[in-house]
Amino acid sequence: MTGRRLRPVPSRLTTWKRWKRLHPGTLVLSRETGYARDYGTDPYADYHKSLFPFFFMRRTPPELPSKEVVLGVSVGGEHKAYPFSLLREAEGPIKDSLGGREIAVRFEKGSEEAYATDPEGRRLPSFVSYWFVWYDFHRDTKVFKDGKR
Repeated sequence: MTGRRLRPVPSRLTTWKRWKRLHPGTLVLSRETGYARDYGTDPYADYHKSLFPFFFMRRTPPELPSKEVVLGVSVGGEHKAYPFSLLREAEGPIKDSLGGREIAVRFEKGSEEAYATDPEGRRLPSFVSYWFVWYDFHRDTKVFKDGKR
């Protein structure tokens, strides 16, 4: 596999409630793992609430706070970050273009699920992460700014 590129695939970060509604036949591995761990709580809750990463990071540009959650989308060799703070305010899908293609960025307010689709409604590869993480992998990224491309 040396030198080969993996093909990105669409991913989904959503609530369990929404996932079960969309995929009622989903099975879950047992919580009986042999370890004393509370799988009902988020082990990263404190990290999500803090303003700063707990580990080394390179300097990120000032367009967004380091831990702003973004939907990162890559199409046709171009990259763009869509801040959740703007997606939460949007009324309906955000129409945009990226890599020479028309796209729509959608945000489900109840579950805070964000994803991008092509004009036919097919999901495009995208990734939810903190701004500092997205930028570290995509230094040439653009940032969506309040209705401006």
